[in-house]
Amino acid sequence: WLKPLILGRGNIPANSNMLIVANHSSHVDFALISHALGELGNRLVVLAAKDYFFNTDLRRFVVSNLTTLIPFDRERAQLESLDEALSEIAAGHSVLMFPEGTRSPDGSMQEFKSGAGYLALRSGCDVLPIHISGTFDVLGKGKLIPKYHRVEMRIGRVISNAELRMVAESS
Repeated sequence: WLKPLILGRGNIPANSNMLIVANHSSHVDFALISHALGELGNRLVVLAAKDYFFNTDLRRFVVSNLTTLIPFDRERAQLESLDEALSEIAAGHSVLMFPEGTRSPDGSMQEFKSGAGYLALRSGCDVLPIHISGTFDVLGKGKLIPKYHRVEMRIGRVISNAELRMVAESS
């Protein structure tokens, strides 16, 4: 329905798992990322806010039976909340994480939390960055009814774990 403009599909590696990080403005972000990543998107495991997606019986039922979400405790930000994601990466799955920790309240990119860096460095996997624009206008935080708006997705080049370690060690 939205027909997003997707740039950078050539940056998606064919045969490796990775940590995928993207900015977050809407509940439609996950579906659009899955669509943009093609086959890789069909096998994604997604870190999801425990206090939102697992807080009622109905939501818990839906996410447990219709999606592959890992509950992430963003309130406590405890490192053990990332253990299941580390296990998924070690098992060869790609994990999607929204490093801002929550949807943007106004569509602008928010400060990233440390969990994505921790997960990338601990897992030893590469990182695929994605930038999404326009989804706040489609279904931003606090909105119940989606509306059409142009959406653009930019899939960046893979950032190798070696490159990440080099940057982390020089800081």
